[in-house]
Amino acid sequence: MPRPLGGQEAMRSVDRQIVAPDRCTDSEVAAFCKLVRQGEEVSSQGLEGRVKTARSLVFLYVARQLAGLAALKRPLQTYRNGVFKKARVPDLGPTFDLELGWVFVASEHRGRGYSTVLSAAALSQRGGEGPFATTRADNIAMQKTLEHLGFRRVGDSWPSKQNRRARLLLYVASPNR
Repeated sequence: MPRPLGGQEAMRSVDRQIVAPDRCTDSEVAAFCKLVRQGEEVSSQGLEGRVKTARSLVFLYVARQLAGLAALKRPLQTYRNGVFKKARVPDLGPTFDLELGWVFVASEHRGRGYSTVLSAAALSQRGGEGPFATTRADNIAMQKTLEHLGFRRVGDSWPSKQNRRARLLLYVASPNR
């Protein structure tokens, strides 16, 4: 849960919305993609199409401004299998059809627990399926969020395609958490 806000921030409203991509307007999808791109962790090519195939999108608004987002994605089998192969646990791949991803909180809104709020909201849409997630090895806050939500780290780290200086980690969660 977000920590209590003090001063002027206490007057700001915080609103979380879980939406199926096919119920989003083009401007909502564009805003989602724009914020995802700010994270500089995702290939921009074809992002809108991938967003539209997600199971659910989560938007977090603070004072009516988009402050964070997350998604429960339906990754292509080739992508999923590639992630598990890079982590050197290829046999686990077929077990996980969903991916918690595109979790991003704008820098001015960090440190308030919003990544946990966003991730939990996305995971509420999993319908008993076991999800996986990836994060940078230096993103301790996201690792703590994942562990808090019942994920465990598996496999080895591997170099990020987007940022060769970064390494990625793979986390998985049981279906019934």
